[in-house]
Amino acid sequence: MKDRVLNKIKSIVLPLVDVNESKEVLKAFNENQISPIYHYHIRKTAGTSINYAFIKELFNGDVEKNYALLAKKYNHRLYNQEQIIVGWNKKLINSCKYSFAFSHLPYHKVNLKDKSTYTITCLRNPFDRLISHYNMLMHYKKNSVSHECMRTEGVWLGKSFSDFLNNVPENHLKNQLFMFSERMELNEAIDNISKLNKVLFTDNLATDLNQLGKEVGLNLESFNKKSYNTKSEINDSDKNMLIEMLGEEITFYNTLKNTYDSTK
Repeated sequence: MKDRVLNKIKSIVLPLVDVNESKEVLKAFNENQISPIYHYHIRKTAGTSINYAFIKELFNGDVEKNYALLAKKYNHRLYNQEQIIVGWNKKLINSCKYSFAFSHLPYHKVNLKDKSTYTITCLRNPFDRLISHYNMLMHYKKNSVSHECMRTEGVWLGKSFSDFLNNVPENHLKNQLFMFSERMELNEAIDNISKLNKVLFTDNLATDLNQLGKEVGLNLESFNKKSYNTKSEINDSDKNMLIEMLGEEITFYNTLKNTYDSTK
């Protein structure tokens, strides 16, 4: 009964709040002639560090506190008189009325209204990225962390890394490829990612962020986020299996690395 009453109140109040907030956001956006930046955030590629770098530069105060506020707020939007940040909200992301936005939405589910939006992503060695994903889930399991992803992904762990490889869905196994091709087709993914303004790499993040900052007129500093103590031992057989399974994503990564890596 109590939940029904609260939901009813929210259904009445939130639309009114949103209309007023949208007016204030639009005013800030127009008065400051903001050029939107959007981050296609691939999981386990240091994407949260990139988001932190933008939040720290665009908003005063504690970056972790601001990120937590963004995550907690009903529409995942923070703003002041000069800047607007959006996370995870597809409708607001597509509106392009922000300074910076990010989400895990794949390329085929994003339809940015402002085609001049500056778009970025970050890639990581596919082998390292998948191991990092596994270590994260193992850390949550061993430490009884009730992260929302465990509802779906916890069962992938099974009793071994081999079980994990057999259980993890292909679009998560090859998440970088899937981000830019729903069919996980190599040439389509390369074609779509080439339409972005900037491709960063996890193993060169500090330098890439510095260069990105110069291009967009911001001082972007690298953050070391989400380091887990769990480091699983992977035997040679499982390593070889993983390399074989990653196949086209490794080719995708190497192609982009040779094309966009600023250290080459």
